[in-house]
Amino acid sequence: MTSIPKIFIAYARRDKPLLDKLRIQLAPLQRNRYCHIFWDGEIIPGEKWDDRLKAELHAANLFILLVTPDFLASDYINEVELPKALEQHRNGSANVIPIILRDCLWEATPLEKFQVVAKNGVAIEECNGYAFAAREIFRALQSRSNPSARTEKSTENDEDADWEYARASNISRIINQYLQKYPSGKYRRQAVRLFQDAYEREAISNWEFENVDNAKRVVLDRNSNIFLAGIEYEVVKPINDGEYNTIYQIRNELGLSFTLRLSRLWNYKELSVRKSLTRYINLDYEIGQLECPFIQSVYFKGNSRGNPYLVNEYFKNGNISTQMNYFASGENLYRFVRNILTALNIIHQNGYIHRNLNPKKVLVNDNYVLAIPEIGFHESIKVNEDRDFAYGTHFSRETEAVHVSRFTQPRSFFLEFIYIPPVDVLRWSHSKKSSAALDIYSFGTILFELLSYGNLPFGKVEGDLEIGRYYRQASTGELLHLNLIPSHWRSFIKKCLSLKPADRYQSIREVAEAAEKIIAKISTPAA
Repeated sequence: MTSIPKIFIAYARRDKPLLDKLRIQLAPLQRNRYCHIFWDGEIIPGEKWDDRLKAELHAANLFILLVTPDFLASDYINEVELPKALEQHRNGSANVIPIILRDCLWEATPLEKFQVVAKNGVAIEECNGYAFAAREIFRALQSRSNPSARTEKSTENDEDADWEYARASNISRIINQYLQKYPSGKYRRQAVRLFQDAYEREAISNWEFENVDNAKRVVLDRNSNIFLAGIEYEVVKPINDGEYNTIYQIRNELGLSFTLRLSRLWNYKELSVRKSLTRYINLDYEIGQLECPFIQSVYFKGNSRGNPYLVNEYFKNGNISTQMNYFASGENLYRFVRNILTALNIIHQNGYIHRNLNPKKVLVNDNYVLAIPEIGFHESIKVNEDRDFAYGTHFSRETEAVHVSRFTQPRSFFLEFIYIPPVDVLRWSHSKKSSAALDIYSFGTILFELLSYGNLPFGKVEGDLEIGRYYRQASTGELLHLNLIPSHWRSFIKKCLSLKPADRYQSIREVAEAAEKIIAKISTPAA
């Protein structure tokens, strides 16, 4: 009989109650000999704790990482358990499944390279998704190419094993395969009912409606299929679950990946809100059609069950929020400056401002070329002169104030507020005006963060309770840690982050010209 796969569960002691919830869901796997599960509660009194733990680490075929803030803060996990798991993953002897139990900054760790388990992008504890997490673990066991993924018992009764896989996957295609293989199987009645439920759920995503008045819920699970503009795509994974949109990675039959941004109109009963979200989708489509290599391309738009969507260019390397050090100096820094200023200039030249620029809005492709994604919430700005522009040439288009819909005011996204000037936050609440100088401030904040290797201009922010303290400091206009910024860039940064919009650079042209002078000075060898 082949050996049973060995699972090692790594978790923080404070998360023991969450571990217990998952272990209850995993009990059938161990009872039916799909695997053996080890956690440190199996160490008996008198046993050498460290020796047993390291032996189990070495023997593991599958590492389940219960990721929480406490997990990421644990010295033992980060110095012993996680490095061992990553090592065995690299040499092909084990798989790693990070399960996001509680929301945390896992994207800034080596785990960002892995496909994590989170139900529709939501942490497992927040949505009580422990059954979902257990099914993902079961699927990982079933998909292992190693024959030890099934025991002798399961090979003696293939129908039992196939039914368990079909039931756990809950995907109509796989359930239908079971029905065809076992036309008179003992689980057929349950399989037919399960197939009907799964097919109805998946078919929702295939229906197309033109009227946003009739927006219906769209459910997209990993590995399900969706038809967009007559083309079938596989849903690879959810990437981000925002307040108004869900972002997915999708893949066509040729294996090419795209980004699907689906607006969740079904969450909003007010027709005015639905129409506003649809209008923003249409504006983003216009931005994505601009001819600029540093703006994320939008290939086409449509709607699914009355919910508007965009299909965009896919950026495999994510955004710069987890790669700040890479772009902090030298040619990589200059690339960031030039690419982002070029993109912002094209956007401004065509009558828009971004208003939401932050590290998560700067995407990185395979060749480490940066691009700004679709804006999400922007508005037309008035212009009074047309002139063609390419980076490094002169133009004289001026921008004026813009009235911004209060609907777009950020709510709980406190980290995004860091990149917005205090005066503009107040304008959203009162006069509702903003200007293109806002984008210059946002650019300056990101540049400060890059040059200072992770520091922010007006102090540290680790939670929403500290945002008030940050803005009190920002309202003084006094930059903290300016000594961490290389001397060539200090005056430039101070002008970008001036408290009064009139004291900042007044156009991207001015910013670009000033930045090029600094780059030229740095790049010129001393006499």
